[in-house]
Amino acid sequence: MRHTVLILSRSDDAHLDRLTQELDQLHHSWIRFDPGDFPQHVTLRFELGDSDKTQGYLSFRGKRIALEEIGSIWYRRPTPIQAPADLPPLQQTFIEREARAGLWGMLRTLN
Repeated sequence: MRHTVLILSRSDDAHLDRLTQELDQLHHSWIRFDPGDFPQHVTLRFELGDSDKTQGYLSFRGKRIALEEIGSIWYRRPTPIQAPADLPPLQQTFIEREARAGLWGMLRTLN
């Protein structure tokens, strides 16, 4: 059953406090995720099955959400994906492009 709202936003977005209060009052589950934490502080496991069923999870900050549980996504000014600054520029570009393609590609497969 899909019922969790995945909130994609930076962690310091004060506007989300009102949204999460409303979701809590409605007893609706939610989880806040900043895409800028990916791939350095986030684990993503993703698999498409033969029946177009999305399986996998996002794991970050001690939280883990099964992709099958995500019922909707709310997008508001997330931090851009960034590779570690101590890497050479070519490696940074490669990591950032691959991370964006992987994360956003996975999110686009969710119903």
